[in-house]
Amino acid sequence: MEAAANHYSVSTATPHEIADAAQSKCGAEFHAYERSMENALTSVVSSSGVSMARREAKGHTQERKGVIKGKVVQWVIDNRLQKK
Repeated sequence: MEAAANHYSVSTATPHEIADAAQSKCGAEFHAYERSMENALTSVVSSSGVSMARREAKGHTQERKGVIKGKVVQWVIDNRLQKK
């Protein structure tokens, strides 16, 4: 995401807009991460737990997206402050 954010960091967009744009460029990576989490979790549960494992994988991925977005926002802010 940092590389994607770096692409937008020179713009006049807000740090949150840059983080959103960077996140949208990384959609395939987040999808692959969610699938790998889902595969890991569903491999250790019985068939009755598959649905719950999928929800957990989705929830974990959404949580990570939020954390990473926050880090990108901070990175953009720090980067802009260093250039002043």
